[in-house]
Amino acid sequence: MELTQLDLDRKIGGQAEYRNSATGSLYRGEIKAMWIEGCILFIDFNWLAKMEEGTGWHATHSSGSAIDLSDYSATQLEWHAIFLFSWEDPVTTTLFSPINGIGGREEGMLDPTTVRGLNLA
Repeated sequence: MELTQLDLDRKIGGQAEYRNSATGSLYRGEIKAMWIEGCILFIDFNWLAKMEEGTGWHATHSSGSAIDLSDYSATQLEWHAIFLFSWEDPVTTTLFSPINGIGGREEGMLDPTTVRGLNLA
């Protein structure tokens, strides 16, 4: 699948999840904005959290991320998510829609009120 700006716009307000199979790290954040320049996908976050083994989700500082799509493939997971992966890179990214098909918040979304150290005010 080739990502379009419309595909990305539908995920604004949803969440992005990064998994690194080599290190075991897991990040999740609320998508503020996304755009593609050349073959680079840029993601800005309203907030970002890291899963800490044994203690749960903790706020972390990141204003954004950049993914070089030249090595990546994109797959639509049903209607609500886009999965980005590379055969060469251990990091996968999933972009989740902000709402489910019946107008409610998507199941499985990380509730920001459960993230330690996250100040949304």
